Amino acid sequence: MVDAFNPACANPAGCPNIIPVALISPIALKILNLVPHAQSTALSNNLSRNTQLRKNPTSFDVKIDHNWTNNDRLDFRFSRSVQNVVQSPLYGSAFSNSGGPGPGGAFMGTGVQHVQSGAINETHIFSPTFITEVRAGISPLPQRGTADRLRHECGCSVGHPRCQPG
Repeated sequence: MVDAFNPACANPAGCPNIIPVALISPIALKILNLVPHAQSTALSNNLSRNTQLRKNPTSFDVKIDHNWTNNDRLDFRFSRSVQNVVQSPLYGSAFSNSGGPGPGGAFMGTGVQHVQSGAINETHIFSPTFITEVRAGISPLPQRGTADRLRHECGCSVGHPRCQPG
């Protein structure tokens, strides 16, 4: 443990390891009040909660095979998947949907993941012992996500001086 130092302490015998509330920033106090109390007296791993992660995927695949000749085969594959992800809040009621204290969803997030991939494959048989296969494909993975209500509303609700409601 670290001894708390209180520069305003005038007691020659020393002061207890407690920082007076008057010396703590009002914004820090509001943030501390949002954090749930520990579930045990341990110094670590003293808060454990289950949260819900919902992932709703929608996907499909298309594959086309074409035999040009007995010695030439062309394959094409396209896959697409859209996954909507919602992470439920860890701290539960820290912020409401309106951005103020109350029941709602602090530290929750939502995201959309679009996955598309395509590939083409050409197989040519020159002889029973010599076969050539050429493949090409692409799989971009763009992702978009937001941490709901954290950027503006959280800072405004605790009185941050640089808050810009938005």
